[in-house]
Amino acid sequence: MAIDIRFPQITETTVEGQLRQLKSCLIQYSEKLNWALNTLEKNTNDVVVQYQSQSSAKASNEQSPEEMASTFSALKGYIIKSADIVNAYSEEITKKLEGIYTAEATFPDGSAAAYIQKTSNEIKATNDSITQNYKVIQELITDLDARVKNITSDGYIKSGVLRYITEGDYEGAPLIGIEVGQTITEDGQEVFNKFSRMTASGLEFYDRDTKVAYITGYKLYITNAHITGSLFLGGYELDTSDGIMFLWEGELEDGALSIIVSGEGTSNYADIALFINNTFVKSYSGAHDTDIQTYESVESAYIELMATLSGNVYVSTDDKEWTTAFDGNSQVGDTFDLMTLEADTIYIRHTYMD
Repeated sequence: MAIDIRFPQITETTVEGQLRQLKSCLIQYSEKLNWALNTLEKNTNDVVVQYQSQSSAKASNEQSPEEMASTFSALKGYIIKSADIVNAYSEEITKKLEGIYTAEATFPDGSAAAYIQKTSNEIKATNDSITQNYKVIQELITDLDARVKNITSDGYIKSGVLRYITEGDYEGAPLIGIEVGQTITEDGQEVFNKFSRMTASGLEFYDRDTKVAYITGYKLYITNAHITGSLFLGGYELDTSDGIMFLWEGELEDGALSIIVSGEGTSNYADIALFINNTFVKSYSGAHDTDIQTYESVESAYIELMATLSGNVYVSTDDKEWTTAFDGNSQVGDTFDLMTLEADTIYIRHTYMD
């Protein structure tokens, strides 16, 4: 129950009436304070009794981490509220460093302009954190007093105790990390406001007060992703060098072979055929979707030319260094032994064109 103690409302105009109202208010405050103190003492005793009973009951078996955290948080709160003696001591050091740079010029028409840059770095160190506040003010002034542009950058780096955890198993524990933030204003209008926070449990990125991306545990959470290089999904690589292909890069069991076939262009007939252990498996034309097949206990693997080519066929073990298996001069029936590549993963790429 919340205790609401307000200033007394004195409405009487006579001294006797005002004294009666003050006496009434004092009686009400006394009742509220007595009730609050008695309730606090009872709650504190209940927590202490509960703590002692849990400790005795679990003398041979220790409390779980969740129970210990809950007990610690409850006792901490009641100790602070009902403490007979409170000692608080902290140290603080503040240092401010400032600098200024100016440049002035006169134009052929006689007008003047000046560029001014003011910088400051205020360092504040306390017993639980260190904060550095940076400020850079850039001003461009013409005709002495006519300001054209003002850009102000405010930034900070704080390390140490960022805040205290307010929920969960570790409620009340300090959250230690590093926080970096920056805001930019142009002529008084805010155009940039972002900060990031790194702790032992994760990395977070904020755009103003909105969390746009964070990493915690083994997972990355992000609103939009733009991949400029490669993307690996488990054992597969997303390859965009020639359309979109999912290439298997994972490990295979002993004696197994993974074959990935992709192609472009068009063809009206089968161009090559795949043989595994001297047995025909599948034929491929110049136009088909990416095909991924894994075979176990492979003793022989080769591809055979089934038609005259109007393009080329390449093979590779890393999808980067391609070897020409068939070119436009190859003849029907020519074969290429895939086992000579000595690899667990082989890529076959068509580049046929009518």
